[in-house]
Amino acid sequence: MINERLDRLYKDYYGDRINDIIPCGVVDEEIYSSVYPKIVIILREAHMRTPYQIESRWTIPKGLKRNADMGLNDLSMERKYMYT
Repeated sequence: MINERLDRLYKDYYGDRINDIIPCGVVDEEIYSSVYPKIVIILREAHMRTPYQIESRWTIPKGLKRNADMGLNDLSMERKYMYT
């Protein structure tokens, strides 16, 4: 719900330039909604786009969740996320 609302705000504000930005949002809304107190971490900038990011409408939360899932499954995490 939070990410859907953010998507609408991005579309309303950026219009045709929506693909020029890297949107932000909540990594896991279900967990975020169920915990108290809520902790928000704001990231200032994202690393460069890769073909994967452009093809899949990449967002910072999707990338962070993907990398966390890789680490939790004992897979090699993408090094670029260490900078984020």
